Formats: sequence, C-alpha cells, structure tokens
Amino acid sequence: MRDRICVFTLGTAAGVVAETLGRLDPEGFRVFEKQDDSPRFPVGRVAEVWVITTCGTQDDVTLLERWWETEAVGSDRRLRTFKVRDTHQLATREECLRMDEAILRILLDARRHARITGLDLLCSLSGGRKTMSATLQKAAGLFGCEGLFHVLAGPEAEKFFNPKRRHELSPPAENWEEGARLPAAYCDSVDLVPLSIEAGMDGLLHHLEGIPALAKPKKRIASEVWVAPAESEWISGHLDRLVRDAARVGQNVLRSSVHGGLTGIFPSLLRLPAETIEQLKTYRFATRRAATERELAWLRKLPKAELHCHLGGVLDPEGLLEVAAAVFEHERGRGPLAGKPLAEFTEEVRKSKEPPQELVRKRVESGSREPRWAWTCAALRAFEGKPAELEQRIFSRYPSPEDFRGLSKRGGPGLKAYFAAGDLQGSSLLAHPAALAKACEIAAQRAMDDGVLYLELRCSPGNYVVRRSPVLGSPLKVAQTISETLGRFQSRLQRAKTPWWWGLITMATRDKNEALIEAACKEARRLRKEEVRGFLGFDIAGDEVKRWPGSLREYVLPLLELCIPVTVHAGEVTTARQMWEAVYHLGAERLGHGLQLDKNPRLRDRLRERRVAIEMCPSSNDQVVGYRNRRFGRADRFRGGPTYPLAGYLEAGLRVTINTDNPAHSRTTLSREYLEAAWMSPKGLSAWDLLRIAYNGFEAAFLPFAERRELLEEADRRVFELVQSAPSPWLPA
Repeated sequence: MRDRICVFTLGTAAGVVAETLGRLDPEGFRVFEKQDDSPRFPVGRVAEVWVITTCGTQDDVTLLERWWETEAVGSDRRLRTFKVRDTHQLATREECLRMDEAILRILLDARRHARITGLDLLCSLSGGRKTMSATLQKAAGLFGCEGLFHVLAGPEAEKFFNPKRRHELSPPAENWEEGARLPAAYCDSVDLVPLSIEAGMDGLLHHLEGIPALAKPKKRIASEVWVAPAESEWISGHLDRLVRDAARVGQNVLRSSVHGGLTGIFPSLLRLPAETIEQLKTYRFATRRAATERELAWLRKLPKAELHCHLGGVLDPEGLLEVAAAVFEHERGRGPLAGKPLAEFTEEVRKSKEPPQELVRKRVESGSREPRWAWTCAALRAFEGKPAELEQRIFSRYPSPEDFRGLSKRGGPGLKAYFAAGDLQGSSLLAHPAALAKACEIAAQRAMDDGVLYLELRCSPGNYVVRRSPVLGSPLKVAQTISETLGRFQSRLQRAKTPWWWGLITMATRDKNEALIEAACKEARRLRKEEVRGFLGFDIAGDEVKRWPGSLREYVLPLLELCIPVTVHAGEVTTARQMWEAVYHLGAERLGHGLQLDKNPRLRDRLRERRVAIEMCPSSNDQVVGYRNRRFGRADRFRGGPTYPLAGYLEAGLRVTINTDNPAHSRTTLSREYLEAAWMSPKGLSAWDLLRIAYNGFEAAFLPFAERRELLEEADRRVFELVQSAPSPWLPA
C-alpha cells in the first residue's frame, strides 16, 4: 500500500485530525491505547497532512502543531496548515465564496502533488463548517482521490482534545503532550465511514493546467496564510460551468439514446441546454422566403468543410478577370500575348455576341500555334471591368437559372453543356503558372470568406501541362505550384492567429484513354513518394458512362498499396452498381454525388456501416439531373420529377456532406449550397441537420489523423460559439 496525503478542513475541533490519524495510521500516530481489530477503513502510513482553516482558529492550529511535534512518529512526516485570509466565522456570502476558492485550489495542488510523489490522496469530510466539507467533497469528485471519508466521534473523544473538558474523562487522562492515550474504552467512539475509495474525474485536471502550483514549504511543520487571487481569476465559476456542461452532456446522450441513438454531431453541442437543442431540431431552413437572408448570414458564419471542389470550376467572372490580369502582368508584353493576332482576337470577342468560350474553342481548333491559355486571356481582356457582361455572355444560351437544370435529361443538351460553362478556366487558362497561382489564391480567399475552415481542391495536374506552357513542365510542378500557393495562404493566416486547413486531390478522368488514366495514377504515386505538402488523395472523375470503376482497378490498386485515400464520382447519372464497384473494386472511402442509393437499400445500409461519405453537390446535381426544387415555386419545371435524396440519406444515417462541385458553373458558394439542399428537401432541413452535415464534412476529411483532430477541435469550438450567439434564424430578429 502506498503512503498517503490527507486533507482536512478544520473549525474549532483540532482533535478530529488527531483522532482520524490515530485510526488511519496507528503506528505513526499513537492516539488510542488499543486499536480496532477490524477497521472499516484500510490502515496505512500517512506521510503528509494538509489542513485548511480560517484565520479565526489560531489557537486550534497552535494546539495541532504542538501535538504533531510530540506525537508524529518519524521526522519525515509533514504538516501544512492553510489559513484563508479574510475569513473568520464564515458568516457572510463573501467569506464562504473565498473559502470555496481556497479549498478548490488547495485540493487541486494536493492532487498534483500526490501524482508527482506517488502518494494516495485521502480527504476527510469532518471538521469545519458544513460548507467547507461540501466544497472539499466537490473538489475531491472533480480532481479525484483515492479515499473520501467521514469521521464519527462520540462526546468522550471530543473531550480528549479540549483542555477545558479533559477533567470530565474517567479515568482521568494525562496531558496529551506527554504521550497520553485515549483509553481503549473510547476507541469505539471514533469511526471512519468510507464514502468513496475510487479515483474521481481526473480528466478535469487538464482544464486547469494554467493554474500555478503553491510554493513548497521548507519546514516539516508549516503554516501559511492563503491569499485569494483577483475574482476574475477564480476557478470556482469555471468548474461550475464544466460540471453543468457535463450534466447536460449526460442528459443529452441519454435522451438521444432513448430516441434512436446518437449520430455524428459536434461534441460541444451536447453541452447545450435541452431547450436550445430542441430549437435547433425544430427550426427548418428554406421554409420561409422572408428568412432567406438571415439564414444565409448564419450559414456563412457556420464553419464548413469543402470536400468536392474542382479547381477548374472555382472562378466566377470577377475571378476570371483577376486571373487574366495576373497573366498579362506576368508576361509584360512578352510571349504569345504580345502578338497582333491576340489583340485582334480581343476585339473580335468584344464585338461578337457568341459565348467567349466558344470563340476560344473555334480559334484553338483552327490550328493556331498559340497556346489555349493565351487565347483565353485575350478573350477575357475584352470584358475588363465588366464581370456582369462576361457572366451574361458565358450563360447566354441559358439566360435563366431555371433553364440551366436537368441537362442530362432525355432531349436535353447533355453533360457537355454543363462542362462548357467552365471552358474559360481549367486547362484552358490554368496552364500558365501565374493563372494557376492566382486561381488558387482566389479559391482559398473566397472559401475562407464564406466560412470554409477546410478546403480540398481537386484537379488533374497532367491536364495543365501543354505545349508552350511556361514553367509548368510536369504534373509534379503543377502540384507543387498549387501546394506552395495554398501553403503561403495558410501561413499568412497562421501568422494572424487564424487557423485554416487545405488539401489537394488529384484526378484521373474517365473520358481520357487508358494511357492517360494510368499516367494520372502514376503521378499520384509520385506525389506521395515525393511527399508533396498537402497531397491527400485521388479521385476518378468524368462522364460515368465512359468507364465503370471496376475496369480501372489495375491502375488504382498501386495507389491503395501506398494507402492513398480514394474518392470516386459515382451514381450521378448511372446506377447504384457504379457506387458498389467504386467501393468494392477501388476501395473508395468517399463517393462523389452518389444519387442512386435509394434504389439499393442493401448497399445504402452497408455504406452506412462502412462510414463511406457521400459528397453531395445540390446545385450541380439539380443542373445535371433535375430535381424538385421548392425555391422555384410554381415555375419549377421538375415539380413532377424525382425527390433529392439528401434528406432521406441523412435520416438513414449516411455520412452526408454538402459541397459545391464547380461553384462557378453553378454560380454558388458553399453556404448557398447548404440552403439549396434545404430548398431541394421536401420539408426543408433543420438547423440540427445542417450541423450534422457540417460535422460529417470535417470527419470525412482526408487529412492525417493529428491534423484532422485539430481541425475538428477548432470547428467544434467555433460552432459552439456560433450557436450560443445571437441573432440566429430561429430567434426573433
């Protein structure tokens, strides 16, 4: 059995300390003539005793110290007495609060000291006022102890340490200072009742790591006056909040278990009052048009993870013009942009009514020797300072957002129309290093401005390596340029004490021939072996009809051997079989779009068990497939169409995430996508639903474990602050 440290609170009965020690350690403290043969509390050596008392008990403290000098066996046993300044009778609220703070801090220090020295910590609840014992019991429960007991002492025992009543003892006892013992007849009047012999909530100690330790005394018997810090530094209020939050967590976990079990949610939300959680569960987004702006404002503040965002689709008209300007600045009248044909083409685009992307395509297909990025920059220069006109021209064939929906429907323009909306970016523009770097900066900044705490960008680096491309001579160099740009952006934020995370996913495109697909897989393996910063995973993208996932297994298997996470575009316009092959043939941990699971409940349930994340992109899914969307009201062309499966997936417990896909094509942001998902759900989505979806995004990130844990902790902290702050959409304006 290990040595012990005992902590007491003391009023005006110093004898309770001696009586307790006589029962705990009869060899070290000879108080009784005869010890109980069958003690209820295990005996053992007491190495230290800490006593907490008021400044009005000096006589009792002196009495205890004199007794210790003569009766404690062994010169290494220590007695420490703490007299709390500005406390006497504990007759006022202020005195009681000051004593509470003292007991909490002193027992915290005792617990730390016991850990360091290898002692067991025991706490006595007898001595001092009831408020002192209550606080000591609370502190023991918070910080942990190996023994918690109460002392039962009869009236005869009390007389032994009371000089004024010693004459009442029969037979008469000699003065205790001369080694007197309580007669054996009175031993039974002192008993220790164990209340707890288990460790307490040790986990709370890390919440108080910043609290300084008490100074160590140099003497074996030491008495000191404990002075309270400023009230703003008191730990009592902080501990009360932790206890309250812990109680709420327990209640909410129990309530959730009774009503169908727990699903992924930010842990801090379980600390909320039950009525607040009920508000989050009952308020539904996208059910009142008048609340749209308030809901969007709240969603922009919500920390979010963007898992499915194509670098070749991030630039809106303003972004395209910024990137073109960066290329012209980089070239400074040199290279292809300095030639007369490019200037003439700018004028041609300015005068034409055709979409600029089509004019660029025709010029490139005519056999021009100039690189495509040069023609694209020349076309964009025609709209300098006119982003609205550029947007109108890009989407001139679809003047209304309602027209740009259900493109893959029979008789529709097909997926080519969707991809054509981005023909002014991607490899058409980003093959130039200045364009690539600027596009990454814009994507990162706009994501952060929209409340995106974690951004994964995906692209095919090999597509950006084209003839006459300055500097970007290999897929590795493309990936390094992206990595360096996003790394600098992150470093700037870190210097400003703003945490932010990012990652790069490289891709192979089904539309390409097998040699290019194999090359893309080899590029990903090289990035892993070169340890390119931020490279996290691999994606199979492109038209699902072109190649099924199972046919690509031989190319993807070497990536799995390097433990590179894989995500696959599957189940957007084909069947659930695509999703099955992606998971079981390619080891996909996430699925892009995944819209067909409701047609295969068995697969849906299995993906839930395997925690496969579904990267849903509401606007893109609507534009490609065409779903019912309450946002369009009676003008909705797909009122009789399919129901968007997101709400059903969430109800089934799938790891649903919301993403933008190609935000420029869809003219959207991630915050708008959260709201669009609610509009596309028959009954909207509750605030709790959207918080679950946000949590899923962080959980499904391809970041390494340690970084993902830091990300989740930061997201959890921000979400808790957001939910507690006002105004919120579910509260009155």
